[in-house]
Amino acid sequence: MAGNELAASFNWTDSQLTQLTFSRNGTPIVFTEHKIDLNFKDPRGNGEIQKILLDPQYRPGDASNADFWVETTITSPVSNKKVSETALCYWNNDKSIAVGSIEDDGGRLAIVRAASVTDELKTAKFSFLVVPLSGYSGFRIAQDVPVGSESPGLIGINVKLKSPTSVLSEISFPPTLARGSKGSVVSALQTALKRFDVPNSPTDPGPIDGDFGPRTESAVLAYQSHQNIPADGVVGHQTWWVPAGAAGATLASLAGLV
Repeated sequence: MAGNELAASFNWTDSQLTQLTFSRNGTPIVFTEHKIDLNFKDPRGNGEIQKILLDPQYRPGDASNADFWVETTITSPVSNKKVSETALCYWNNDKSIAVGSIEDDGGRLAIVRAASVTDELKTAKFSFLVVPLSGYSGFRIAQDVPVGSESPGLIGINVKLKSPTSVLSEISFPPTLARGSKGSVVSALQTALKRFDVPNSPTDPGPIDGDFGPRTESAVLAYQSHQNIPADGVVGHQTWWVPAGAAGATLASLAGLV
């Protein structure tokens, strides 16, 4: 994911949201998952996504193509597939906030670059910001095509906020993973765990299949115990970034995510 793309995630909480819903023809489908996957992309394909995000002075140019793209992904409760929406994001003058172009039902998303952002992702702080517009209470973050024999159409994932104030949620680089997670970042995690020790060791997650199942969870628990960090089976900021050997290696670097 390093280079042109950079994976991340964030979580909304019950205190921030009234609900997440899918809507089809005006009929809401209750949605309970709060974890949103993010993928930051260099639209020019120059391998500069970390520089675009972290360097306070760097401007990639070609403003007509946006400074970066951010893809929001969530699992559809209708099709049980990952569904996404991509926003074109533009930094303001001092690179403190990047506003995305997704606007629907009166909502706008933005990426906030905190004052403590450094030149490395391990200590950088970003937040995902939802700004409700006057008279509205939510916005769309993804679209889905109905499954089965239904006619083609779109299902919008609508975010409903509990208050008319903006909502900030800290972004995790790389994304937080736990049992049930799937996809290329899980495959990268499994690769890192294999690289950390010899085959068939307690930290061996088994086949690299992109599925965070019981064996991967067991490997994560073993890794956390070995590293003397809280063993909860969840791969969050501390697990990704705790030193994992010589030359400044971390699980994130072993996974090829940074």
